[in-house]
Amino acid sequence: MNTTEIFEILGIEATKDLDAITAAYHEELRKHHPEEDPEGFQKVRQAFEAARDYANREDDEPQGFVGDVNLAGPINDYLITLGDAYASFPQRIDPKKWEELLQNPVLEDFEYGAQAKKETMRFLMDHYWLPISVYKVIDQRFLIKEQQKELLEYLPQDFMEFLLDKLIEGKLDFPYDQVSGYPEKDTENKIDHFIQGVIYAISPNNEKVLPETVKEIKDTGLDHPWMLLIESLEEKEEGKKAWFSLPKEKQDEILIYCDALVEGEYKKATIAYRAWELKAVDAMAKSAWRDAFFFYRNMLYIYGSPIAMKGSIDSGNELIDLFIQKDELDERACEVFLVACDMCDQTKKGLEYFKQHEDQKKKTAAFFALYSVLLRKDGRFIEALKYIERAQEIGDDSFDFKKLKLAVFKDQQNYEKMESFAEAILEENDRDYGAILDLQEAYEAKGNDKGVVDLFYRARELYQYDPEIYIRAAKAFMRHENYADATRVLEDGVKAGAQSDEMEYNRVFAKAHWAAHDGYYQDGIDLLQTLVVKHPELYMKMARWYRDMYNDGMNYTLKCLEESHKCLDQYEKRLGADEDYYRMRAFLYSNEGNLEKCVAACEEGLRYMKTKKGVQRAYQRRVIYNFYMTEAHAYRRSILVNGQVELGNFKKTDQIFNKLYHIIITEKFFDESAQLAKEWGELFLSHGKYASGIYRMKNILNSEQTYNKTQNKSGEKVAHEMMGKLLIAQGLKGLGRREVNRTYLGGSVLATPKGKYDLAEYLSQFQRGYEYLIQMPDVFKPEEKGDFLTFQKNLIMQWKAQGGTEKTPAMLDAILYAAYYFPCVSTDLMWLVELLRSEEVIALFDEIASETGYYKYWEYLLRILVFMRSKEAMSDIAEDFKKAAEAQQGYCVKKQVPLEESITVDRFTSRLEAFDLAFYYACKGKLDKAKEYAAMTCSGRVCQFCTHQGCEDYFNIMAFIAFIEGNEDDVVRWCQVANQHVWHHHEILSTALLVQARKHV
Repeated sequence: MNTTEIFEILGIEATKDLDAITAAYHEELRKHHPEEDPEGFQKVRQAFEAARDYANREDDEPQGFVGDVNLAGPINDYLITLGDAYASFPQRIDPKKWEELLQNPVLEDFEYGAQAKKETMRFLMDHYWLPISVYKVIDQRFLIKEQQKELLEYLPQDFMEFLLDKLIEGKLDFPYDQVSGYPEKDTENKIDHFIQGVIYAISPNNEKVLPETVKEIKDTGLDHPWMLLIESLEEKEEGKKAWFSLPKEKQDEILIYCDALVEGEYKKATIAYRAWELKAVDAMAKSAWRDAFFFYRNMLYIYGSPIAMKGSIDSGNELIDLFIQKDELDERACEVFLVACDMCDQTKKGLEYFKQHEDQKKKTAAFFALYSVLLRKDGRFIEALKYIERAQEIGDDSFDFKKLKLAVFKDQQNYEKMESFAEAILEENDRDYGAILDLQEAYEAKGNDKGVVDLFYRARELYQYDPEIYIRAAKAFMRHENYADATRVLEDGVKAGAQSDEMEYNRVFAKAHWAAHDGYYQDGIDLLQTLVVKHPELYMKMARWYRDMYNDGMNYTLKCLEESHKCLDQYEKRLGADEDYYRMRAFLYSNEGNLEKCVAACEEGLRYMKTKKGVQRAYQRRVIYNFYMTEAHAYRRSILVNGQVELGNFKKTDQIFNKLYHIIITEKFFDESAQLAKEWGELFLSHGKYASGIYRMKNILNSEQTYNKTQNKSGEKVAHEMMGKLLIAQGLKGLGRREVNRTYLGGSVLATPKGKYDLAEYLSQFQRGYEYLIQMPDVFKPEEKGDFLTFQKNLIMQWKAQGGTEKTPAMLDAILYAAYYFPCVSTDLMWLVELLRSEEVIALFDEIASETGYYKYWEYLLRILVFMRSKEAMSDIAEDFKKAAEAQQGYCVKKQVPLEESITVDRFTSRLEAFDLAFYYACKGKLDKAKEYAAMTCSGRVCQFCTHQGCEDYFNIMAFIAFIEGNEDDVVRWCQVANQHVWHHHEILSTALLVQARKHV
C-alpha cells in the first residue's frame, strides 16, 4: 500500500499526528468486527500499522514517549515462538500450550516486560482465531477484564470489546477441535480463511454471498461438520429463507444448533424450526391467531425456546379471547380452545365457557381427555378421572390414558396411586422419561430414598441435561448425611450440562453441608456466603453452624454467638419470627448462660405455636414439646453451672418435665419417653431428691403400661432403670437391683445366655452390663460379676480357638467392648493383648471394620499397653494409632496432611484432635508435648450440662499423662474431677486408670 491508499482506508488526510491516526483507526474499526468482517478488519489494522510507521519514520520521538524497542532482540524471539504456535493448529487450540508460551521470561523482564505485553496484544489483533479456552488463559495472564483502562491506552475500543465478549461466562464457541484436513504448519493462513468462511457462511443476512463463500471454503481443502449445514442451506430454499431471515442478535442461537449438528442431531429439525418461526411471525403479523398458535407449538416440539413459548402463549391468549365470543365451535375448534386454555393457564375461562355452553361439549375421546386436564388444574380431581374414563371407553390412540390419570394423582398428591400408575407405564416402556420422573417424585414423598437414587441413574441414561433428577438424588443423599455423594452427583450434573440456578444453589448447599458435617463450619459458612441469592434457610444454617463452631471449636470465642445472632436477624428480616427462629434464639441464650432471655425466647415460641394457623396438630404439639424441653435444659444448666441446688429452678424444671410427660401421653409421643425418663430421673438423682424421683418414675411406669400400646417400650425400660438407681442411692440396694434387672433378658443386666443364642440380640445388654459394673460396682454380688466377666472372656476366646471363621459385626463389637471396658473392672489384661494382636482378630478387622472401627482398635490396644507399662510396644503402636486417627479425620484425608496440621488450620479445630495428639505424644514418651495438646482440649464448650468451661477430656488426658509419669496422687486427683459429673462415658478412661494405678502401687 502506498501512502495515499493507507490514509484513504483510515478516512483522513495524510498526517504524522499519532493522535489523529489513532482516532481515525478506532472510528474505522467500529465498521469492521473481527469475526463478521475479518477482511475489512485486517485492512484497517494493516493501514494503522503502516500509518504509525509513516508518522515515526522521519521525525525523532517526542520526549517522554516510549517508541518501539528493537524487536530483533528477545521480544522478536518471543513473537516468533507465538507465530510458530499459531501456525501449528493443534498447538494453537491447546490452552496448556498457551500457558507455557505466556510463561516466557521476557514478559517479566524489567527492561522489555511492558513492551512485550503490548506486542502480545498486537499479535492477537492479527491472530485472533482462537478458542475461548485460550482467551481465558490469556486473561489469567494479563487480567484483561481488570486492566481494561491500561490496555485501552494502546488497543482500539472495538478490539477490547471483542476480547471481553470472548470472556463472557457460558459464551458459545466455534468447535475448533472438529476441524480436519489442516496442514502441519499453516504458512498460508488457510485455517483462518476456512474458519472465517464457515462462520461467515452461516451468519445472518449473507444469502447473496453464500455460493461464493462455499467455493472459497472448499478450496482450502479443510473440512468441518458444519459444512453439512452449509450444504443443506444451499439445497433447500425454505430452509435458506428461514435461516437468513434471522436477525444478527441471534448469533448464539445459531451456534446452539450448529453444536447439535456436530453431535449428529437435529439436522433437519434446525431448518424446520426456522421455517416454522418464519411462518409464525408472519401469522402473528396478520392476526391469524390459530395459525400462529399452531406454528409456535410446532416450534416447541423441536426446541423449547423462550421465543417459541412466548409466541405460543401470546397467540393462545388472543385465540381464547376470540373463541369465547362465539356461541358455537366445531369439534376441532373445541380441541384447540382447550389446548390453548391449558397452555396459557386460562383454566377458569375454559371451564366457564363450557358451563355456559353445555351443548358445545363434544362427545369425543379427544374432548373428554382435554377437558379432564382443565378439571385437574382446577382441583376437581374426581370429575377429571370420570372424564378420562369416558374418553377411555370411546378410545383414541393419540391419548395415553394412564398418563392422564397419573397427572391427576400427581396434582392430588396421592403418592400410592402415583407410584402404581408410573410403575405400570414403565412396565410397558421402561424408557418413558416422564414416568421415571413421576415415580421418582412419588418415592421421594414416601421416603424411599434408595428408589429415588436408583431412578436417577436410569433417568440420566435417557437424558442427562435435566437438573431436577440430579437435585432429587442429591437431596436423597443429604437426608442420610451423605454429603460427599450429594456433591458428587450435582457436580457430575454440571459437567454433563444440566445447569440451572437451583442446581447451582443445591451444589453449593451440599458442599457446604459436607464441610460442616466434617466439622469445618467456617468452610461451610464461606461457601453459603458465595451464593448470590440467599434464601432464609441459609441464614438459619449459618446461625446453627456458628453455634456449633462455638460448642466444638477451640480458637473461637463468644464472637461466634454474636455472628449467629446476626444471621438470625437476617432470617427474621426475610421470613419473620417462626418456631425455628425462637428455638435457635433460645439455644444461643442458653450457650451464653442467659437464663432469663432463653426462657423468654421459649415462651415467645410457645405463644407463636399455640396461635399458629394451618398446621397439623401432631407437628404443632411436637414443636411445643421441643420448646418445653429447651426451657428445661436451660434451667438445668443454670443449676449445674452455679454449682448448687437452686430450689426455684429445680421446681421449675420438675414442673416442665411434668408438662412434657402430659404431652407424651395425650399425643402418644412415646418415642420421647426414654429421654424424658432419663433426664427426669437424673434431675432427682443429682439433687438427692430420691423419694420424689421414685414417685415420678412410678407415675411414668403406670402411664406407660396404661396408655402405650405401641411396640416402643423404651420409656418403660428406662423408668425401671432410673427407679433402680434412685432406690440404690436411697440405700435400698436389693430393691434397686431388682428394678434395674426387670427389663433385661434373663432377668438381670448381668445375665448370660444359656444354650444357643443370637450374639447381636444380646450385645446392647452386654454393654449395659459393663456400664453398671463401672457405675455401681458395689450393687452386684461378686459371683455375678465374676460369671459375667468370665462369660465375656470365654465367648471371645472360644471364637478365636475356632479359627475366627465367623466374621460378623456383632463379634467385632464384642471384642471392642471387652477391650474398652475390661480395664475398668479387671487387672487381668495380658489375654486382651494376645487377643487383639492375634491373626484371627486382625483378619476380622481387615475384612469388615470401618475406619472408625480401626481407630478404636488401635486406641484400645494402646491404652492396654500403657496400663501394662509396656513402653517399647506403646511407642510402636502409637504410630499405628496416629495413622488411624488421620484416616478418619476429614481435613487430613482431604488435604493429605498429618494430624498436627489439622489442628492449626484457622477455619476449624477440634478438641478431639487435640486429645488424640496428646494421647499419641504421651505414649511416645514426649510428655511436655502431650501437655501442650492436652491444654487445647479444655477450651471447648462441650455439652450444655458441663459444670466447667473445660471438658472431662482434659481431666482424663491429664490423668493419663500422670499415669505414664508414675504420679499416683495426680492420677487420683484428675480422675476424681473427671468422675464427679453426670455420667456421659467420660469416666471410662479415668476409672480404668484408677483400677490399673492401684495394681501398680
